[in-house]
Amino acid sequence: VSALLRALPVDDQGDTTRYAPTYYPGTGSVTEAQAVSLDVGAEASISFSLMPVVTARITGSVLGSTGLPLSNARVILTAADSPGARPAAFGAGGRVLADGTFSIANVAPGSYRLIALSGAGRNAGPDAERGFAPLTVAGEDLTGVMVITSRGATVTGTVRSGWGTTAEPPTGALRVTAQPVPFDSTMRIRPARVNTDGTFALADLFGPNMLRVNGLTSEWMVEAILVGGSNITDTPFDFRPNQAIENAEIVLTDRVTDVSGTVTERDGAPSADFTLVVFPEDDTKWTPLSRFVRSARPDQQGLVKIVGLPPNDRYMAVAVDYLEEGGASDPAFLEGIKRHATRFRLEAGASATIDLTLVER
Repeated sequence: VSALLRALPVDDQGDTTRYAPTYYPGTGSVTEAQAVSLDVGAEASISFSLMPVVTARITGSVLGSTGLPLSNARVILTAADSPGARPAAFGAGGRVLADGTFSIANVAPGSYRLIALSGAGRNAGPDAERGFAPLTVAGEDLTGVMVITSRGATVTGTVRSGWGTTAEPPTGALRVTAQPVPFDSTMRIRPARVNTDGTFALADLFGPNMLRVNGLTSEWMVEAILVGGSNITDTPFDFRPNQAIENAEIVLTDRVTDVSGTVTERDGAPSADFTLVVFPEDDTKWTPLSRFVRSARPDQQGLVKIVGLPPNDRYMAVAVDYLEEGGASDPAFLEGIKRHATRFRLEAGASATIDLTLVER
């Protein structure tokens, strides 16, 4: 839980005393924040004070990859300890002027990551540039900050069918996209259309990203994603500025796995109101973008099915009476529920049938 007094830039006019964004129980750092636990249907009451701080102004300039001032760009100040690149409060950023200079006022003490970007968002293209600079603010103005931008990495490759697959994948309906790890709200990467010959091209990639395929039908699943000879299907790839990667491969298979089953109440009566959660025993795979963690609701007959899980020798399955949105990807939830789980094995192209007893939370 966090609170802030103002979210918009204000003119300091000599008064540099502000209240910093504050996390419960009264800290400016998200890593020092304390979680507030809530059971289903429960209420909690908390109180904490905002932190008064002396703010500073950051001024500097942005140079593009050509060495010239990067005009028509913008700068964003994000908290260094925020996994989601959350913009800092007050003067969270602004436009870069024609001469390449910028100014950000009312910055609270703390560690930040200054991001300069051009051609981002919906206007992203092959000429988009981005640069980063770590900053530490301690109540005094910072001047002469220099950020040099560069173009991101590009990836070209092919979508193909894997060994033992005789059908041709539905390439025309597919999109290849990159998802930053951790999530970065400043990244807006355009999905790449897969051409009818299976080729695709992604651009404007910076830092660790997971490559994913959208548009697959239930008859197909990803078997492997290969970049530079390495299998990065379930591993973020760290893209470097100006890097050009060719001959990437996305391997699809029609040997699709499926998990199905039924759930009964404690008294043995069939249940039609539950959420099935399937996850691996290996907790290193309990990540937000993991292909190994899935959830599903039953149909009107109380049957539930999950298609396209990667093969794994140590899956666990549990049916719960209530699951909040996004709860299946919460490691704390998975850790707490695994003692009720039923274990099973899932081989490539195989089916698994499981019968579960409803777990009431």
